[in-house]
Amino acid sequence: MIAKGLKVGPKERDPTEEVEVGLLGLLKLILYLLIFVVLAGKFFTGSFLWEYEGKWTNLKTYMPVSTLPLLSQ
Repeated sequence: MIAKGLKVGPKERDPTEEVEVGLLGLLKLILYLLIFVVLAGKFFTGSFLWEYEGKWTNLKTYMPVSTLPLLSQ
């Protein structure tokens, strides 16, 4: 190709070559499945979490309110 004066680009990919599935592909699949389940929950039950109201869905579980007395009092 160089002798003909054509530009040489990257080598073309073989379409019959097996595609290796890596960690990134697996994480994308899990993310897509999670989004699908959440949207299906909204469609069927009207709630993104399938009407689940447990400990893990409350924000107070992750950000507890301080029980120490205020310094100004």
